Amino acid sequence: MVKTLLLAALVPNVPALRALTAGRLAALNHGSIVTMLPGQDRVMVAKTLRDLAGEFGEFQVSGGDDPMVEVSLIRVDTAGILRSVSNVDDAAAKRRLVKAMLWKEFEAQDKGEFVTTRPIIWKGTERIVELVFGNVRDRERLPDASCAPAA
Repeated sequence: MVKTLLLAALVPNVPALRALTAGRLAALNHGSIVTMLPGQDRVMVAKTLRDLAGEFGEFQVSGGDDPMVEVSLIRVDTAGILRSVSNVDDAAAKRRLVKAMLWKEFEAQDKGEFVTTRPIIWKGTERIVELVFGNVRDRERLPDASCAPAA
């Protein structure tokens, strides 16, 4: 929830993150808010927001049942933070991150090879699936021949 609020403070022009209320915050974080009774997400988020506002002055909570919340990052040098990580925020790093996330979802191990294989059970029979990560529009990095099955 706090990450969502920080994102809203960092990118205030994104419509989905503008004018966040407890209900909208609960909806954006669906599944991460655990309540004893169904439908009490908004109430729990509102209580948490009020607790945060009492502890940290950067949180402003206003309203009744479905309070609106804002986070002020006035003294935080966000430009400096972004400058300090610009060396790791490049296209290659993003590709590595996406590939690692996909391989984790596919339960495949990245062995550093172009083609990664993984056994699956399909129609009761174990098969070997070949996984290749690349942009199909980039013919230099991923030529058409690389998508042909291995012999």
